[in-house]
Amino acid sequence: MKRIILYLVLILSLSSCSVTNYMQVATLRSNNVSLKDGCYLYIDDAVRVEYVFNTEDGVFTFEVMNLTDGDIYIDMEKSVFVYNQQAYDYAGRDLYTTTYAGAAVTTTSGYMSNGGGSLSGVGTTKIYGEASTVSQKLAKKILIPKGCYRTFYGFDINEEIYRQMFFARNPGPKEEVYILRENMHCPIDFSNIIYIICDTKEFVVKNDFEVAGIENICVTENMYLCINPSEYYIKYTDNDIKVYTSPSYSVIYDDRTAESSNVNVSKTKSRRITMN
Repeated sequence: MKRIILYLVLILSLSSCSVTNYMQVATLRSNNVSLKDGCYLYIDDAVRVEYVFNTEDGVFTFEVMNLTDGDIYIDMEKSVFVYNQQAYDYAGRDLYTTTYAGAAVTTTSGYMSNGGGSLSGVGTTKIYGEASTVSQKLAKKILIPKGCYRTFYGFDINEEIYRQMFFARNPGPKEEVYILRENMHCPIDFSNIIYIICDTKEFVVKNDFEVAGIENICVTENMYLCINPSEYYIKYTDNDIKVYTSPSYSVIYDDRTAESSNVNVSKTKSRRITMN
């Protein structure tokens, strides 16, 4: 099986401007998926599932490898992604194929084949001329032959940053603001549920994850930041919404540079940033 990226190193070189840039980094943990060899790994008698999360917004990918002596199928109609108890279907998602002057490049929100070749049930067409994009639907059942694997594109875990009273959104340079899960008003949990058909039997792989903590980081010029396999990140600036409406207290609250005066939040020196 190909080795997916283990660590993501972001080299951030910013020109001087009036906008200050920030990153929110979320740390994940799981009680039934192990962090091993640079990725989250689940193994049973039938399949091996590898997850990669360290991307912007946590748009994760996962690989399913067939460990059985025969073919297996992934039932996309029954497989779902669950975020804080809300389910999202894999079935019916669009497949986008973009063709560039004689070379077809295929991307997908559902699955893709090993080696970038044609997808199961979906062919790519070699077209000379201007770039074009077509939309197709994913197959209901995805074949994985014996000893083979497929890569699936999951969902984005968060599109917007997590905000909470006394959790400073805009920390200063060389400073991180960190909040633990037990102090979060709205903890983040999600599961990836994969329905697998082997011969005439059907079984379910349910991989559970939760956000263990979140930190906000001020991005400064020529910063080197390593995003670990157990993390994902969101970029934002100080030029966005300036007030926060607390769901707990029903008040308008400015969380931009709120001092961490209560025990729910801790401020620490950066542990993962090296400056030039």
